Amino acid sequence: MAGFTTKQVMSFTDLTSRQLNYFDTTGLLSPSVKRAHGRGTSRLYSFRDVVALRLIAKLRRQGISLQAVRKAVNYLHTMKEQTTLSASVLAVNGNDVVLVERDQLVVSLLKQPGQLCFLIDLGGITREVEDAIRAVG
Repeated sequence: MAGFTTKQVMSFTDLTSRQLNYFDTTGLLSPSVKRAHGRGTSRLYSFRDVVALRLIAKLRRQGISLQAVRKAVNYLHTMKEQTTLSASVLAVNGNDVVLVERDQLVVSLLKQPGQLCFLIDLGGITREVEDAIRAVG
């Protein structure tokens, strides 16, 4: 498959077309396969885009600001290998997002320590997207 349509991405991420459009127009996350060029044109997203969008949705549901999400996504885009992404976990501590890779603290993404801590398993998100794609056929 050359890429995933907006409709497919909406079903994989629980984001709306309006949110996807906003993310694209503000530069938070633009589709890497094909961007829209005016009304009526379609976007195509890569697998990595879908994983990042699912991460954005999870971070926003945890109350992380869009500015903080933007910093985290920008950092994750610098990671080259999908295997690295699958083996990584994000620790969210208040307003700070910390990347944990192979059970080792790698980098604080936001440098704003907080009080509560929960983990978002990027490998789990990757597997969820793969499962959603398989379910569609």
